[in-house]
Order: sequence, then structure tokens, then C-alpha cells
Amino acid sequence: MAHDIQAIDAVVNIWTSEALAGRPDRSAFYGDKIGVDQPTMAGISLAAMLARMDAAGIERAFLVAAKVGMKWHPACYHVPYALVAEAVKQHPTRFCGIAGLDPTEGMDGVRALERAV
Repeated sequence: MAHDIQAIDAVVNIWTSEALAGRPDRSAFYGDKIGVDQPTMAGISLAAMLARMDAAGIERAFLVAAKVGMKWHPACYHVPYALVAEAVKQHPTRFCGIAGLDPTEGMDGVRALERAV
């Protein structure tokens, strides 16, 4: 499908198997409630993400190194800055990075953000 105007997706979760490995099991929500298929639930490559972006007419995506709640809480997760940075490095014309910050990490979290940036 051709798109006259290419979009920028401002908030994209990196969905590689490596990124998903650090997240709590949400298969009931994504699979059962939203209908995400099993191969996608296992994670997709950056190339597959780019193919999906192309099909949707998305020129660029902002990948989020999310810090969802406190790191050690069983329902929460932190996406490592390095995963997003590596994706941006591999595809700099397609991906930009956004870094989250968990305020419960205090100055250690601020320093980690400074190093990542």
C-alpha cells in the first residue's frame, strides 16, 4: 500500500525477543484480549519491525527504553537503554530513542541515564 504522507510513530515499544525477555508475562492481555498472534508474542526482529512500519506508512519510530514501575516489582519492567541504543545505531534513519527514568532509583537512575545519553 502506498502512502502519500509518511508518519512518525512517537511511542513504540521495542518488541524483540531480547526486549520481551525482561518483561512480565502479559500473554493473557496481548494474546487473549488484544489478539496478538503467538509468533509476535515470542518477539520480532528489527527487520520485521521495519517491514511492519513500511506497510503502515511509518517513516520513523521513537523506541522507548521504558521504565514501567519499580524494577523489582513483579508486574513492572525496565527496558535496558542499550537495547534501544543498539536499534538506533543499526537503523539511524528509521529509529530514534527515548529514555525512561524511574524516580525510585534516585541519583543512580539519573547517572545511568546520563551515561546512556
